[in-house]
Amino acid sequence: MGFESYNFDLSFPDATNEREILEFFTNNGYSHCGVHTLEKALDGGFIEVLLDKNHVSIRTAKANDTDVILEILKDIDSLKSIIQVNVFDLQLKENVSSQCFDEVFSNFERLQKEFQEYYPSILPPVRCGAVFDESYGGGCSSEKF
Repeated sequence: MGFESYNFDLSFPDATNEREILEFFTNNGYSHCGVHTLEKALDGGFIEVLLDKNHVSIRTAKANDTDVILEILKDIDSLKSIIQVNVFDLQLKENVSSQCFDEVFSNFERLQKEFQEYYPSILPPVRCGAVFDESYGGGCSSEKF
């Protein structure tokens, strides 16, 4: 977990088929960037997803717009409606439920503001791996989680 990103870990207590999880993300606007990496591009930033059997990591750069964190929360809520999933917010260091998404959003806003105070030149949309990259570009195909 880096200073530049906001991260969630998703785990699946039941034996969930990796194909089912992959299908959910691809049916919800995510595209393949590697064997186990997906990305969703929004006007305000990028959502990056790493799939690893029954574990999923989701992240976005703190420099990205708040609409990106709202999209992540919407997608997590949609996933929870079809598959049993535990969501752990690595910044709050706690499990989160749909009822506490307001707290997650507020925490992202606070961390985003703090990040922007120190790095005002880093503007959305940006991928996590490109936040401190001098070329300010990067791309999903060249990044590894």
